[in-house]
Amino acid sequence: MSTKGRKTVATEAIPPGPSHDAIAKRAYEIWLGRGGEPGREVENWLEAERELREASKGRPKAKGRRDRGSHVEA
Repeated sequence: MSTKGRKTVATEAIPPGPSHDAIAKRAYEIWLGRGGEPGREVENWLEAERELREASKGRPKAKGRRDRGSHVEA
């Protein structure tokens, strides 16, 4: 098998997004907030997904997380 002409491309890992259940719950809340208006399911879903992704940005990851309040200076 020849690999001549093929390029190797480095890819970055895509961080996991909000779970399906979390998006569904938020989309339902948005739907209720709009009075249960039919026909906007996709719009509600995309808005919920966007809100949850934005809310998770900037949160420290559990691994390697350090509580700043517990630091004691000598």
